[in-house]
Amino acid sequence: MTPQKLIHSSKSWHDFVNKISKFQDKKRGTHFEWFIKFFLLSSPKYRLYYEEVWHSSEFSSQTYHASKLKLPVPEQGYDLIGLTKDGFYEIIQCKYKNNINKNIVYKDIDSSIRVAVANPARKFVKSIKMCSNLQGITRDKDIDKQAIKINGIFGGDFERLGEEDFNNIRRIIKNEIPVFKKVKLKKHQKNAIRLIKNHFIKEKESRGQIIHACGTGKTLTSYYAYRELNPNISLYLVPNLQLVTQTLNTWCKESLAN
Repeated sequence: MTPQKLIHSSKSWHDFVNKISKFQDKKRGTHFEWFIKFFLLSSPKYRLYYEEVWHSSEFSSQTYHASKLKLPVPEQGYDLIGLTKDGFYEIIQCKYKNNINKNIVYKDIDSSIRVAVANPARKFVKSIKMCSNLQGITRDKDIDKQAIKINGIFGGDFERLGEEDFNNIRRIIKNEIPVFKKVKLKKHQKNAIRLIKNHFIKEKESRGQIIHACGTGKTLTSYYAYRELNPNISLYLVPNLQLVTQTLNTWCKESLAN
């Protein structure tokens, strides 16, 4: 069974993990690489970030892009290549490990760093993305001193994937467009958006405040208030990184659904 068929038949992250657990490390890693490609092209946040994502086995046939980057062949230090919406490239390295209670460390990234900073790739590569079923990255002096940006997607992100996410992964495999459903606003959210619009547009006020309790859907309310006000610049402040991720995911999904 090809990676595409196995991923297409998977109903959840845990289902996918169970299916590839029977494989040897190399085959398991290859299936994970293809999963990451389809995930990046179907996730709302990354769908708005990437123009295209290629598996390393596909990239050499992309003559224009391959000639610009001149990445090592056979593949070394990269599993996928992402072309971003602003025309730069991202080196994507996939690491699937047996012990998921560990972190990515420098030795997992060093080959990707060497590829990203080598000429001529360094002129066009903006960042490295580590994708792994592990917990995260251990930030040490060897990683922090790198000039190139290093970010990642980890096990917790995959565990949160739901039925709609896997339906869209299947659509990507079949070369179809992902479908994103708008969230139906609740009565208090509609009322808040109406009041915000009236306050700033009709009454032409320059300042305002709306107070909502936890769990009342402030992220969604803020998105639709933003759409109604249509400002040139918006500053969105949150107290932790988890809310940054939540906001990005919600706003990206709703923008695609609309």
